[in-house]
Amino acid sequence: MEVTNTYSQYKTNEKKFLEKRSEGEALIMREAKVSLFELILENTVFLLAISLLVVMFTTILNRYLLHGSMAWSTEVLKFLFIWLNFLGASLGVKRGSHIGVKLLYEIIPSKRIRIFLSIISSTLVIVVLFTLVAASLVLIERIASFGQVTTYLALPYIYWYLAIPVGYCLMIFFFTAKSLVELKGAKGYAARD
Repeated sequence: MEVTNTYSQYKTNEKKFLEKRSEGEALIMREAKVSLFELILENTVFLLAISLLVVMFTTILNRYLLHGSMAWSTEVLKFLFIWLNFLGASLGVKRGSHIGVKLLYEIIPSKRIRIFLSIISSTLVIVVLFTLVAASLVLIERIASFGQVTTYLALPYIYWYLAIPVGYCLMIFFFTAKSLVELKGAKGYAARD
């Protein structure tokens, strides 16, 4: 009987939570479909995180238990961490889990104006991301011209810096997809009015 009550409380709380969501967010959630690309991105981020933990744990064990040194591990950790940050940030854009100030958004009563503000916000972010992609490509061109390689692995530094435009391009893709879904929702609201 206690399990039934807990389950019914769970369902009640879930229903209340879903009712509190704005209709724009609910529309985005309904429209969201996990594609093969997104699944590959999620698994890549997961593998990078696991690899980072394994290399870090192995380095710590080697250093403090075996009193040895794995000099190459710092380069691998940096590489994994940089790629994990940029791919993880793009995944955060996809899931809508980045920090945002929604005070103004929640004060406005009109659903159409909310969606319009969200589209404007996404457009501004996309413009900034395009600027960052252009700047990162200039940086990569300079790094490539130096021809520097890492000390222990002898990998070109360009592999580290490629994470920047790749991550930003993925963010542009996800912000654009979000804006298109919201635009579709705005057209639906306009048709009803």
